Amino acid sequence: MRYRKILFMMGMGIVVFILYLPVLSGQFLLDDFTSIVKNQAIRSLDVKSIFSFSPFRFIGYFSLALNFYFSKLDPYSYHIVNNCIHILFVVMYFLFLQALWQTPSGKAAGFSDKEKEGMAMAAALLIAVHPMSSFAVSYIVQRSASLAGLFYIACLFFYIRARLEVRRSEKIRYLIPCLFFLFCAIFTKQNAFTIFPMIILVEMFCFDLTKKKIIVFFSGLGGFVFVFTLLATLNAIDLNELQRFTYETKAIGRLDYFFNQFSVICFYLAQIFVPNRLAIDYHSLVYSNHHPTIVMSGMILATILAVSIFLGLKKSYKLAGFGILFYFTAISVESSIIPIRDLIFIHRTYLPNSGIFFAIIFLVYALLKYLRAPLYLTGAIFCLSIVFCVGLTWKTNMMFKDPLKVWQRVVDISPDHARGYANLGMTLVALGRYGEAEKNLIKAVGFDHSEVSSLNNLGVIYSKTKQYDKAIELYKKIIGFKKKYVQAYVNLANTYADMGNINLAIETYREGYKYNQHNFETLLNLGKHLAFSGAENMEQLREALGLLEQAEKINDKHPVIYYAKAIAFLNLKDYNQAKINFRRTLTLNPDFKEARQALEKIE
Repeated sequence: MRYRKILFMMGMGIVVFILYLPVLSGQFLLDDFTSIVKNQAIRSLDVKSIFSFSPFRFIGYFSLALNFYFSKLDPYSYHIVNNCIHILFVVMYFLFLQALWQTPSGKAAGFSDKEKEGMAMAAALLIAVHPMSSFAVSYIVQRSASLAGLFYIACLFFYIRARLEVRRSEKIRYLIPCLFFLFCAIFTKQNAFTIFPMIILVEMFCFDLTKKKIIVFFSGLGGFVFVFTLLATLNAIDLNELQRFTYETKAIGRLDYFFNQFSVICFYLAQIFVPNRLAIDYHSLVYSNHHPTIVMSGMILATILAVSIFLGLKKSYKLAGFGILFYFTAISVESSIIPIRDLIFIHRTYLPNSGIFFAIIFLVYALLKYLRAPLYLTGAIFCLSIVFCVGLTWKTNMMFKDPLKVWQRVVDISPDHARGYANLGMTLVALGRYGEAEKNLIKAVGFDHSEVSSLNNLGVIYSKTKQYDKAIELYKKIIGFKKKYVQAYVNLANTYADMGNINLAIETYREGYKYNQHNFETLLNLGKHLAFSGAENMEQLREALGLLEQAEKINDKHPVIYYAKAIAFLNLKDYNQAKINFRRTLTLNPDFKEARQALEKIE
């Protein structure tokens, strides 16, 4: 049996690795740009800087800083790490389910050891290959969701193992890693704080509920309320700060957010069974609290919760009830009374699905067994479900490989979503499909007049199509109402450079540099133009080299950096360094004709 489990875990790892192969060539998307590409905090392994940037996501951002340290802005290595985290999560989830079966409620379930092992394998395989998992794995920055999930499940696994042990030394042996993973989970993502009520659920549903536990629980709850009230009365706790901490946005009130989450959670649950509307981003439509959609969704969720309580009262079905309540507890931080800017994101379901998938497998198998369904029929249903999920996950990961498909999917699902059209337009600009890009960017601005990035990309289109006057007018308009929007300065300067007005371009780059001294495009373009135009100005050439070296620290795979450095060294008469940088340019881009000609000339 032990070898069978090991082979199963290895097999799952191989399946996941193959299934996520298409993603390895995927690019940065959506929040990846603000959290990775433009995030100065991860440019070094400075623990203090990373912690200051995001205390409760410190471990996730530190892992991104490690990726940046070894591979700068090459998405490949980030995807490799994400895939490995998902494999580890699936393995730990399998071990966690095995531990659940060893609890008193697991032993009372009325299944044989072979059936329990089969159900644990089925649930682990389902979460491994389900397309909903892709959104916490293939979307790089949502590593925080998968990594927190890994630590969370590991913490619960070691907690259950400690509770199952009789000897104190063995309990301590399991409690040490339990506390370690608890610490890691809390400092990876805020939803990990639900682990405290989750442990109470473990005690209530997985172990025998004794009078002593009930007394301890209510005593602890009463003590917490008393201490909190006392500290608040003595002003030892700043209630205003606490309220600010639990409010990401004030665009929607707590109750409005809470009631709208009814329909969101129902949408999540529906996608488990029929995953036909999965996308990286959605238009957040806010309903009134009395809207029929909210009322109907609330009734559905209330029924599911009632079923979970009913199952919890049945000795042989307690673990199924626990799985359902696991889902609602794990999703509560992002789907309750803490307003978050976006109502819905699929990656938020990564950890909660751990509970509901187990409950589904448990109840479906129990039903088929009660109906005396042949074993081959049960196996056929499960195999067809897995094949279906594998096909959809492969298709989803092929989508993540191509940003154009990602954003086309978003606007197909949410045809009135400004951010979807903005990102689709930006992707089309990068591909040089300016006519299509313009149409999508105009749609984005139409849905949201404050969509600055869309206006900026419209300017890029006008610059690329040599409509310089329209581009300049648009960039100046953006700067007029958002003075510190550096990208507008960069693109305005690029337009001046395209027109041949290098001095005005340099002056404009310098304006943008004042507001952000770490913007890669500003550093690259200002350094490049200073190098190209400073043939007899030693001070300007040294400034150019300094700027280009800063750009190199952000992205050391950009050939123009080394070509510009080579030109600067050439003008400084440092022919040896010029050769080195020309060669580096050609290593990164063998078709860089100007670099090859310059190198041949000085050799």
